[in-house]
Amino acid sequence: MPAAKTQRDYRRSLVAVDQYGRKWGLNIELATGDPCGGITSAGWADPLRTPERYLAVPKEHGQPLWGRIVINFEQWVNDQQTAERDWKVRLWEIGQEKQGSKFDPATADRDDYLLHLAGPKPWPSSAALLEAAAGDPALLGLTPMTRHAREMLNIVAFEDIVGPMAGKPSEPEPERVAVPLKPVDPTAQIGGGGPTTYQTFVKETMKAGLAKNVKECAVLWQQRKAAMAAAEGET
Repeated sequence: MPAAKTQRDYRRSLVAVDQYGRKWGLNIELATGDPCGGITSAGWADPLRTPERYLAVPKEHGQPLWGRIVINFEQWVNDQQTAERDWKVRLWEIGQEKQGSKFDPATADRDDYLLHLAGPKPWPSSAALLEAAAGDPALLGLTPMTRHAREMLNIVAFEDIVGPMAGKPSEPEPERVAVPLKPVDPTAQIGGGGPTTYQTFVKETMKAGLAKNVKECAVLWQQRKAAMAAAEGET
């Protein structure tokens, strides 16, 4: 009589590498290649606390690619942007209810009472995720956290508070070389044909080296919109 099969006959533990070279420990179903159980960072700390729903084993011709895992940053950013919009609407509705005609949307996110009522703001921010998706090593956990990364994640380190008070030099920030903003061709397609979303624009612009960070991308995005509007006006 053959021995009864156990869970070990249907599952396998392995270490997979994502698109940034980071290692993840996981269990997979042998029949489908899908992760099962917990997925954890292997030998490194994840500053973004990546939810498992954005981690997946890629497949090719229907077959799982063993040892590979991908982070779906595009979906994660879209979800966070939706959550951020919903949170802001809730904050404003509470502000209008509590303060009436005195409510000022421009200062609502600095009002401790309104923030308490609205609840925690979605974390991490979509802006932080966009920089991580573009390869920021500190946000990806590939290098020690920088002051910029902590600011993006709304993390206050002990040295940020005590260092200056104790007469200690501030943490040296890696040099951030400013990239000259280049004009964007309004007829150029970013990220393939069809309408360009802001997320795709940021990803492709940073990948092409046209901008160093999200703020520079935002400037280029506005330049592109203005150029396209001007081009449409000439036709």
